[in-house]
Amino acid sequence: GIILGWHLAILLVVAAIAGVGTGSPPALVRARWSNLLGGSPQITTAFAWESIVEESAFIIGPILVAMLVSIAPTVLGIAFAVVALAIGSYSLYTQRSTEPRPIPRREAAGQRMPREARALILLSAIVYFCVAATIGSLDVYAVALAQSQGSPWAAGVLIAALAAGSMVSAFAYGSIDWRRSPQQRLLGSALLFAIVSIPLVFIDGIILSGICIALIGVSVSAALTTSNLTVRDASPAGRLTESLTWLSAAMGLGVSAGNAVSGLLIDNFSVHAGTLPVAGSAAIAIVVVLIVIPMLRPSISGAPREA
Repeated sequence: GIILGWHLAILLVVAAIAGVGTGSPPALVRARWSNLLGGSPQITTAFAWESIVEESAFIIGPILVAMLVSIAPTVLGIAFAVVALAIGSYSLYTQRSTEPRPIPRREAAGQRMPREARALILLSAIVYFCVAATIGSLDVYAVALAQSQGSPWAAGVLIAALAAGSMVSAFAYGSIDWRRSPQQRLLGSALLFAIVSIPLVFIDGIILSGICIALIGVSVSAALTTSNLTVRDASPAGRLTESLTWLSAAMGLGVSAGNAVSGLLIDNFSVHAGTLPVAGSAAIAIVVVLIVIPMLRPSISGAPREA
């Protein structure tokens, strides 16, 4: 037991160091898109595409590693993650032509962030955390549900339904020339997220759950894309990357929390208890948005602001 505890402690320390050293690629990529596209409507398409990539990484990545360690030594799962991270980081960090113009520290420090902007960034981070917790919970719940039904293969189908719904939504969302500001759309996306997520608690069976999970995928992509656009519009130019990093942190924390809480509920109560974090996350997101958005409504314009 002591040896296992030391191994776990070492693993946690190494994971923390890896997290610190990785930086925040999603925030850096979106900052580059903002630099390249400026106030163009194509920024919505770019952010929607990034939402697909980000979700896919959090949905498919753990599954690939789990499959790998089930047929090979555990160390290969860690090696796979390290190699993927190294390739992705090198590909991003060596692209100098897309980097935003560096802003002197004094100039950036002098750009005070308005109270409304801070509130919108915090609100977007909370929505992001809730959506990420849902993704993490569904990863665990899908496997547990499929095994309880005697069809382990169905776990892949359920997770594919989540990814497919998200992909369809992202393509549709990115192709629309929106007239309302991202801040106004955030309320609609949070409402959609709650409407399609909460019913999962009352649904059982692989087929109905798969349909519900696909609809959750549709709402997830819209919520993530809108949150990023909201932060982009709210942030001073010199602090855009910093602001987007809060969303990246919320994504990692949310997925981890969803995995952990859903797993604990399933192990200690029932398979269906694994849906509670999904409904809880959706409820928290819509309640917080309904409280905060009306308070900021006087400062929200009807059209997107230039970055």
